[in-house]
Amino acid sequence: MKSGIVFLVLFALPLLAFARREWDEKDYQIFDLNDALTKTVGPDATFYSILQSDPSASINDLNKAYRKVSRQYHPDKNTEASTEKIYQMLTSIMAILKDQGAREKYDFHLKNGFPTWKGTGYYYTRYKPGVFTVIFIIVLFVSVGQYASAWGMYYRDGLLLAAEDSKKPKKVSKKPLKKVATKSSPSVNDVKVSLEDLKAPSVFDTLIFQIPLYCWSFVPSGNKEDVNVEDKEEKTE
Repeated sequence: MKSGIVFLVLFALPLLAFARREWDEKDYQIFDLNDALTKTVGPDATFYSILQSDPSASINDLNKAYRKVSRQYHPDKNTEASTEKIYQMLTSIMAILKDQGAREKYDFHLKNGFPTWKGTGYYYTRYKPGVFTVIFIIVLFVSVGQYASAWGMYYRDGLLLAAEDSKKPKKVSKKPLKKVATKSSPSVNDVKVSLEDLKAPSVFDTLIFQIPLYCWSFVPSGNKEDVNVEDKEEKTE
């Protein structure tokens, strides 16, 4: 249980800190739309260039440019493969540029560069999992790391004990009655016992199983006995 808490602190909390960005849903909408535009038109395409305008244009100028370009990219007048995609993006682009706050965000990213943004925060915002789902994912992630680490330590200890065993000379004692080994140098049999007693990690020792068992330990013993009696009655029936 303690090792699981250590993993929770070392891995899960930094994961949550990484997921928490200063980007909101509007930022993600801008990033997503910008990616779609650059993939369809080209890497140098911007919200302004597709409208055949510039960043200093007023709202009225952008509206005029939008009406002109939307007619140009209308599927009825243009049969190119990318026309329909661009035509659909124009409405979303114009909605962002009409919003003063969203436009300021876009202008900032356009000037300073768009970040590598499709991380945990993006998927959290897009799919919006519940609190219990997030907790379960974190506990599962920590449990997997805890289980892998336990197996790593198990193999490490096994190799160390095996190496210690191989270094010790196996001498045949002339006096078989004297089988006393000093504390400073354990006998070969002692090493074999240590190897045999080395227990393999169990998945039930991970945090995802230990939490329910830990909570179960607080249940009054009377309730546990009632549950056991009910289980036995169901089995007999």
